[in-house]
Amino acid sequence: MNLPVERLPAILCYTVLGSVPLVALAIWPFWEKRRLPGGITAVLLALPVLAQAYLRALAVAYADICGQDADAWCTILTTAVYAAVYFLLVRAPVGKLLFTLLLLANVANLLVLDGKCLEGLLFGETLARQSYGWTASAALAMISLVILTPLALYFRNHYVPTVRQPVGRKYWRYLWLVPATFYLLWFCFCYGSVRSALDIALEPASAGLTLLIDLGGFLIYHTVTLLVDETARNEQLMARNYQLTIQSVQAESMRRQIAATRQARHDLRHHIAVVDSYVTAGEYDKLHEYLCQYKASLPMAGGADICANSAVNALLVCFRQQTEACGAALRVSVDIPVRPGIPDQTLVALLSNLLENAVDACGLVGGNAAYITVVVKNLDDAMFFRVENPCVVTPVRDWDGTFFSTKHEGKGVGLASVQAIAEQYEGMMTVETDNGHFCVSVLLNKPE
Repeated sequence: MNLPVERLPAILCYTVLGSVPLVALAIWPFWEKRRLPGGITAVLLALPVLAQAYLRALAVAYADICGQDADAWCTILTTAVYAAVYFLLVRAPVGKLLFTLLLLANVANLLVLDGKCLEGLLFGETLARQSYGWTASAALAMISLVILTPLALYFRNHYVPTVRQPVGRKYWRYLWLVPATFYLLWFCFCYGSVRSALDIALEPASAGLTLLIDLGGFLIYHTVTLLVDETARNEQLMARNYQLTIQSVQAESMRRQIAATRQARHDLRHHIAVVDSYVTAGEYDKLHEYLCQYKASLPMAGGADICANSAVNALLVCFRQQTEACGAALRVSVDIPVRPGIPDQTLVALLSNLLENAVDACGLVGGNAAYITVVVKNLDDAMFFRVENPCVVTPVRDWDGTFFSTKHEGKGVGLASVQAIAEQYEGMMTVETDNGHFCVSVLLNKPE
């Protein structure tokens, strides 16, 4: 191992110039998701920078023995160290973290390659062939200013808002493979050739080609962020529609309560007249019997609380009135807190689809056999739903597992919507149809 001590400051300077701006960009979208306080996070982020400088020093020391392999292993180990610290400090979906890390790793490769080319043009090939020298730092600073300035503006205006969108993790579960593919291409281009990475970097034609490839890759990254942003906007639109549904349910419940109150006020004077006649005649036994009959005829309070969550409570109150109207018994065991960890609009959409199907099925059954059982259990990291009802017509599945509608031609919409919600929250939906009973069970995992 032969490493002159005087070269260590130049290696550290080169590493800081090439790493710190990219580390700052990497942590920017997830700063609010960090596991530790800001000061501690900043200190820990400096550790992989120092580790990278140390690995580069080793690569220089063993360059005569290992040649290009030393740089290749340095690149692999450096990426692994950054990924380990990144995942340790940030609490976010792994797909988002990998996408951001690999995107910026590709940018780092571009900075190194084009920076080395610029160094050769400005300071000559002799100095450019010296690894991590002061001239390399100067060239890297210039190329970083040109590339990272618009990249930072892009992050501020587009990438950071998109990554912070509350889109399901299933989208990012596969999107990270896009920058991973370009990273592998970079690695094979630089270290999989017979020629050394330094020889490739010193050719302006190669540097220009890699710039075009990276711009094409960045165009793909931008397309991905646009698709994610559009998906998030669609989900927000669905949320507004669900809020309108909640308001409609509450308005319908209020309208029925007002109508019932008006009817009660209209009938009250007649009841008072009957009560007065019994009192005047001294027929207290008949008065007691009449009052008991009148009490039994009063409807149950429609606004009674079923659960702590106001949106779901309004929905259940409305469906309770519908089940009473069709002569079905509603059995409810619902544990949904005020802040359940899953958006109210999602809960309303899921339960309204299940309950609407159940009410329609009970309308076909009729009599005392009609019932609807609703069970919701709130767990630490998930929510469990079960809705059971009798069914006269057993739904038929298609080849792909979806159900045909029993009310119209074609596929049913309600269960398909519930299945989509289950997939969005990385849960599952199961349907049981045995002995004239229809039971749907749904498990939703709460977002981190």
